[in-house]
Amino acid sequence: MRLADHAPGHRLDGRTAEPPAPGSAPAPKWAGMGRVTARQALQKQRGPRTWIGPLALALYAAPMALLFWQAIRSPEWVSTYVAARWAALGAPWLLVTVEALREGVLPGLGCLLVPGYVVAYSLRRVERAWMRYLILGALALLAAEYVWWRDRSVVTAIVARADALNNRITLLLKRAGEPDF
Repeated sequence: MRLADHAPGHRLDGRTAEPPAPGSAPAPKWAGMGRVTARQALQKQRGPRTWIGPLALALYAAPMALLFWQAIRSPEWVSTYVAARWAALGAPWLLVTVEALREGVLPGLGCLLVPGYVVAYSLRRVERAWMRYLILGALALLAAEYVWWRDRSVVTAIVARADALNNRITLLLKRAGEPDF
């Protein structure tokens, strides 16, 4: 039986409903609605604010693009850009991590400890569009650095540290296999 075919005196399994016990109060008809005032009932519902996400991306990306352009052209701007870059990469990560911790411990720990989970979490689970735009802006910043400023890119630094760690582990494994170790 479909829910739309449900008659008030019958249950969904086809049996008739038992009458309420004598002396018991009937359940209120709109128990799940809560209190709705006349102003709330007449107030026009707002549509989604689709302009906030692109605005957040523009406010995030425009200063970073200008600083990046200046840092490429003149060495005096490099330290300013590097400080702004870490703030620009850390702020969206921190916002999404706090949002994940509000949802639960496991998503929060995933955002804290698993590389790349912040991106997947923000694109799949975060309901605020402006947070998703900030994460996409951070990814665009990393991609632009890697393409146009490869020697000082965050991605290049991470790859270099991973290679150094891999070399140390390989050396330790070779030493552990030697007889006089």
